[in-house]
Amino acid sequence: MEIKELTCKFQQVEITLPKDIKDHVEEFLLKAGGLASYEVLYRDGISNLYSEKTTLVVFFPANYPARAVVELSLALLGVEFAQTEYSLLEPKDYLREFEKSFKAFPLTHNIWLVPPWDRDNPAIEPQALKLFLNPGLAFGTGRHPTTKLMIAWLEKVVRCEDSLLDLGCGSGILALVAALLGAKRVQGVDVDPLAVASARENALLNAASLSGKTVEFYVDDFRFMESRHFKGFPHIFVANLLPNIFYQNEKFLLKYIAHSRSWALGGIVSEQEGDFALFLRKNNIAFTLSELEGWLLFSSL
Repeated sequence: MEIKELTCKFQQVEITLPKDIKDHVEEFLLKAGGLASYEVLYRDGISNLYSEKTTLVVFFPANYPARAVVELSLALLGVEFAQTEYSLLEPKDYLREFEKSFKAFPLTHNIWLVPPWDRDNPAIEPQALKLFLNPGLAFGTGRHPTTKLMIAWLEKVVRCEDSLLDLGCGSGILALVAALLGAKRVQGVDVDPLAVASARENALLNAASLSGKTVEFYVDDFRFMESRHFKGFPHIFVANLLPNIFYQNEKFLLKYIAHSRSWALGGIVSEQEGDFALFLRKNNIAFTLSELEGWLLFSSL
């Protein structure tokens, strides 16, 4: 599939709301038709990391009834104290605003995520592994609890010479972290061509650190094992998606899990724990459960 540069206009919606409900609103709007989203962590040199409120930016297609959908969604979710701003943007405008809000920060004690425009940030620990990343319009900035859970888990399980497959790779963050941690070959798959384009660009940003590693990203889905690009079942399998996607692809999911030494599934909220645990148990899959800020990670023992 050809990956084309994003050139069309799109709608940007800025929502200022209580920080403790941001993830819930974000997930709801993305399911309602949002193309991508990010949280404004810095603006005009000021950080909101310790504020009770935050600003969520969500993008919709230019011809989408974004105003009506957002206002109705906020009402359905019972969000009473939110401020919204709407605008029509070119992609270059989005990128300019994103760069203002996204700065280097530690993913873990040993790994820093560094956007290419913030390489000289003096706060970056000199001895830390540096993952250079520009998420673009893809999921995976390192801020979401599901991503944090996955990366902490990868630090524990990745061995030198491992191979890894990430289904729903988004910006490529998990695959690239695994490669930095020692994995010899990583492959990422996403149904979104823009995500794959972003992941490939991020791989190039880290080319110096990944010398000698095989890093590949493809537009595909759970049927990737049937593709000519599939290099055999990996040592490590990860997927940070949603429960309904796992349920719909049960046959393929079980094969990836069965043939991998270690695996981890994310994107499940705490309210879905019972149903998803039952889904795994009925397929005789034993698991370990981790939690962060209401999000769960199911992983191999």
